[in-house]
Amino acid sequence: MIDDPDAQAEAARRALHALAAATERMNDRHEIGAVLASLSAATASLSESLHQLATARDHSRDREGRPRSRNSQLSQYPMSWELHRAGEILHQVSTLLQHARDAAAHDALPQPQVTQSVSSPSHSNHSNVAL
Repeated sequence: MIDDPDAQAEAARRALHALAAATERMNDRHEIGAVLASLSAATASLSESLHQLATARDHSRDREGRPRSRNSQLSQYPMSWELHRAGEILHQVSTLLQHARDAAAHDALPQPQVTQSVSSPSHSNHSNVAL
């Protein structure tokens, strides 16, 4: 199965569908950081896959193993461009997910307790105020 990209893509799709169902029922805010970290890594992997697909299209050859003609290369350009563009967008999404994970980790930290000491002044601050 490792050598079958189509099967791997289908397995990823099923896993993401299951994750969507699982996060619907998530209520522990401490789990959010771990899920975000995994989603960030998965998105980075998907970005890499899209760039690899685009690069394969950039350097594709005909059935005899010869480099494709200039016209053939130009006809492949829009697909390659869109794949690279999608890969870059997913790279940005991965970075944003990592920032969200960092924020979730910060939110999960115990917040320091602020105590206020109330001191009673010996005299009022308003004692000599004239209006």
